[in-house]
Amino acid sequence: VRIPSFRPYALVQNRNIYCNNHSEWLQTIVLAAFAKLQQGCAVLIIAQHIKQVEVIERQLKAQNGRFGMCMKRCFKYSRQDTDEKDVIGAHKLDMGDVIVATNLAGRGTDIKLTDKVNANGGLGVILTFMASNIRIEKQAVGRTARAGNPGASAIIVNKQTCDYVVDGAANEVISRVRDLVSAQQMEQLETRVCSKRRIEDFYRRFKEFMRTRLPSSLNDHDKDQIYYRWALAYTRLEDDNNSDDDLRRIYGEFEQSVARDLSCDSGYYSLSIAYNPHYLTVNGICHDDEKYAKRLLNEAARILGHQHQGIVYYFRAANAIRLNDTAISEACTHLGTAIQSFAENLKRAQELYALTSSDAGLQRKLGFSSSSSMVAFSSRGSLSGQSQFEMKYWKCIIELAQSNMEELQKAGKKAKVKYERIDSAIDDIDDYTEYTDCVVNYYKQCGLWMRLEFEAKRTFWDRCKGFFMALIGGLTAVAGAFCCLVPGLSSLGTSLIMSGIQAVIEGVTAMI
Repeated sequence: VRIPSFRPYALVQNRNIYCNNHSEWLQTIVLAAFAKLQQGCAVLIIAQHIKQVEVIERQLKAQNGRFGMCMKRCFKYSRQDTDEKDVIGAHKLDMGDVIVATNLAGRGTDIKLTDKVNANGGLGVILTFMASNIRIEKQAVGRTARAGNPGASAIIVNKQTCDYVVDGAANEVISRVRDLVSAQQMEQLETRVCSKRRIEDFYRRFKEFMRTRLPSSLNDHDKDQIYYRWALAYTRLEDDNNSDDDLRRIYGEFEQSVARDLSCDSGYYSLSIAYNPHYLTVNGICHDDEKYAKRLLNEAARILGHQHQGIVYYFRAANAIRLNDTAISEACTHLGTAIQSFAENLKRAQELYALTSSDAGLQRKLGFSSSSSMVAFSSRGSLSGQSQFEMKYWKCIIELAQSNMEELQKAGKKAKVKYERIDSAIDDIDDYTEYTDCVVNYYKQCGLWMRLEFEAKRTFWDRCKGFFMALIGGLTAVAGAFCCLVPGLSSLGTSLIMSGIQAVIEGVTAMI
């Protein structure tokens, strides 16, 4: 049943005005406002945001003298949380009064008019943008007319800021297109909201699973892997095309796979849970169980494939020393294999750089028949830059591994390993810095996230030898000092002091 309004709708709606640019739009608003003021009306100008309110207000005040000062008062109403609403609502608008407001701030404002204004045509409403739907438009332009008071409205739009305006189209057509787009947007929003609500239930189930089903022995790296796997499942859950059965199936697969992996490996979970070689290498070089640590690195090697085997062998060298400080020969073998693999990566980067930096080579590989065909191949420059950075990257990594080999060979019978972030080693690589993050982050995900440092491991007897060497050196230096006091022995004393100091330094170094 349609319920009639208390009073008849008394709005005169003028034809929409579409302006070509901002200056024309602003001047048209000012002219329309002063035209209504000269008729003895009050004017309400509704802008889209606060900045437009301030611009329109300044323009009205600047041009008021040009129109005989017919604007008596100008109210700026740009915010909902101020006292402007109370000031406007406390007075009836008289002839020459103007309100400049945002659409949001103007909502709910009770605008009252004097009898003179009503007699001259009431409130003139100027909407300075195309509202997103017909409801907002009617709410804006019918401020007083919807209560039965006289009024007129005009919509003045800058075509540069409106996607619905088509030259030559009637107002009704433009409004209809606008309403259809708005309806589609609302439908998409409702679909997304419903989808999010459906997913929330599975997120609550995931939190309950993490709280009640995880073993107490699970370490942080393994928990990270479960969160990583949940992120992959959540991405699948977010697909709007999923039915309720699809959502239950996707979550069920996630929960079953994690529960299955948690039930194996005799209390060690990283090997079965991890998808990411980065986490496998993290666990592999931190785990105290030698057998299990090797299994982790083997799994990383399986995931990475032949191209990045050098990364795994690099950390196998670290593991060999970490688990057995005398396994220097084994560590050197692993480093040698890693260097060979890194050299292959360097060779591939060099070949790619030669290919992408040469028009002839690229044409030959891609089958182009003429140099003019190269114009459309716009990614050549970026490939060339990336491959050049990769060349420098692998040269740096090879130098690190060779330096580690030398450190092991100098270590003697026992060695120890330290880890430093890989970033400190590649900070000095210059040029093509726009490719640094993507290349370095990729190889970090492949597991190359740390650099190694080897040094000799001092035994108890090494420290004892160092202590006695430092002691003898100190005594030698003291003897040299006494010789310097005896006439004719000063040169001998100086020699003894120098050799004694050198022995002290070597002894202290051996103790450290």
